[in-house]
Amino acid sequence: MAKIGLKETASEISPTRILAGYVSGLSYRDIPAEVLSHIKLCLVDTFGCALFGSTLPWGKIITAFAKEMGLGKGALIWGDGAEVPSTSAPLANGTLVHSFEMDDLHRVGVMHPGAETVPAADALVRHVGGVDGKRFLTAVVAGYEIGCRVAMTGGASQLRRGFHPSATSGTFAAGAAAAKMLGLSPLETLHALGIAGTQAAGLMAAQHASMVKRMHLGRSSQAGVYGALLAAKGFTGIEDILEAPYGGFCSTLCDKPNLSHLTRDLGERFETLNVGFKPYPCCGSNHTSIDALKKILRDHDEVSADKVEKIRIR
Repeated sequence: MAKIGLKETASEISPTRILAGYVSGLSYRDIPAEVLSHIKLCLVDTFGCALFGSTLPWGKIITAFAKEMGLGKGALIWGDGAEVPSTSAPLANGTLVHSFEMDDLHRVGVMHPGAETVPAADALVRHVGGVDGKRFLTAVVAGYEIGCRVAMTGGASQLRRGFHPSATSGTFAAGAAAAKMLGLSPLETLHALGIAGTQAAGLMAAQHASMVKRMHLGRSSQAGVYGALLAAKGFTGIEDILEAPYGGFCSTLCDKPNLSHLTRDLGERFETLNVGFKPYPCCGSNHTSIDALKKILRDHDEVSADKVEKIRIR
């Protein structure tokens, strides 16, 4: 790896640096068995979502687009099998995962970590070579932990401002996973996060009759891979991207961000365990209403759709 010619500050260590150090130093043996079991379920869920996503119109378009950008050594497009460069695969695969609103969810952060993290880690398996399951799982856990913690600082407020929290915070999940796959140093990882995070984007107006919302998470995954690959070559990013008071990620996108979420109990409490799976292909906030309606229909045979005159929501 290229050496980044910058010195660590000897004074207060910033949250971004703490997270970068955590990612770089995380080992498989540091991860509790229950976390490993859960992340494997997340992988199954993510791949399953992608396979179905590959059959949908927007999934087919993004797959064709990635292939048109050029075939070559890198990573496979899920559900298709074509090999494309490592910088193209996560755009397609992340989009496939988020193609029909069934991908995993960290409710507090309002984030779908699988769609950004797993494609980013997978994109670099062949690039690195000799990657075993332990290394891959460690990278994915690193991505989930960093992404979910960033999202917790103000995911709901991002949503109120009109940003897509999973798309924005997801750049850090992808950047962390990609940096871990490449074995970057703490300082290189810091810059990988700083490069990935400044590419954060995604506007919630996309939820209304557009395909591009699906691509938000693919683009985030791609941004993370860009960040790690560039940092490995000595390219520098925003060193204090999370805590910068002006133009930083949290200060710009969030209302009153709670930065303590970034590092509190880091390495002891795993946010990965708070990632759940959707029973219905729609926004998670609708699930309780669907459950309630199903119970009403189950308990009252006389209720049927043709008898409903109006629905009042309070």
